[in-house]
Amino acid sequence: MAQCIHHPQYQAIEHCEHCHVPLCGLCLWYVETGERLCERCAKAWQEVGHVVYPPEEFAEGIRTTLAQPSAVKPRQVGMYSGNNVDLAGLVAACLGGMILLYCVPCLNAVGPLLALIIGFIALMDAKRAVDPQRTRILAGVGIASGGLFLALGVMWFAFTFLLPVLMLIIEGVASGP
Repeated sequence: MAQCIHHPQYQAIEHCEHCHVPLCGLCLWYVETGERLCERCAKAWQEVGHVVYPPEEFAEGIRTTLAQPSAVKPRQVGMYSGNNVDLAGLVAACLGGMILLYCVPCLNAVGPLLALIIGFIALMDAKRAVDPQRTRILAGVGIASGGLFLALGVMWFAFTFLLPVLMLIIEGVASGP
């Protein structure tokens, strides 16, 4: 939003619905039908018989609109808000989730290890996150799922490759020289 046309130290909270100038709470006039107008347009509407309320009628609400000077930008809230540590926790959880689904073949070998590493990094830096609790949970999901599938991968490797070798060794020892 732009600054108020009459009070540049405040952010505009509305625009005049007739002439479209930006207005802060101190300059916003209200018509009984709901339109929000500048003082000039409001006086013109009054002249044709509309009931118009000056900004003073809503003084309680005006104070809250003036709480933030125009130099301070309001915080944008999105679907996921955080910093790089929050993002590391989210990435770890996403990798862990993808590994749990096991539908991305190229991540079968690297995914568990990435989930573990990124999860540990996010867990160690969680105190610097925007939402430390959420980051710890997401990092834990990444660590747990990455660790689980890394352990399953090691066991699969052991049974697939090492067990036959071990059986050949045992068979060779049992049969003698």
